[in-house]
Amino acid sequence: MKKLLQSEPNAFFAEALLRISLGVFFFAMGIGKLKMGASEFVESTASGFQDSFLPIGLVKGFLWMLPYLEPTLGVLLILGVFRRYVLLLTGILLIIFIFGLTVLGNPDPMLFVYVLVVAFALTLPSACCGMNNGKDVGKKK
Repeated sequence: MKKLLQSEPNAFFAEALLRISLGVFFFAMGIGKLKMGASEFVESTASGFQDSFLPIGLVKGFLWMLPYLEPTLGVLLILGVFRRYVLLLTGILLIIFIFGLTVLGNPDPMLFVYVLVVAFALTLPSACCGMNNGKDVGKKK
């Protein structure tokens, strides 16, 4: 990380800004679900999927994880711990959100924001870990 900061300060700060803002978003969303009550969140959200082709047991199983997974991912993103794996998991989770909104036929414009966040989350590992296509960033050839 020190090498990345010295060689690419803009990449370092961009990565930190995107990672931390994504972490705060996930932390806040998860805490909101916990404050609502996990069972109330699961039941109210799952009711929207009653008429979808998705098995309701699968939907509820996924929804039960969210109030605990989101704040955990948020804290890990904020701290920058296990960045590559956390960002990959975060990107996969956001893709699942997009899929769920699509299944519901939700015309919410936030879907586009989720797409952007997924793109950021999936492109950050190369910048945040000092790697660029497997080569050190800033390494002289």
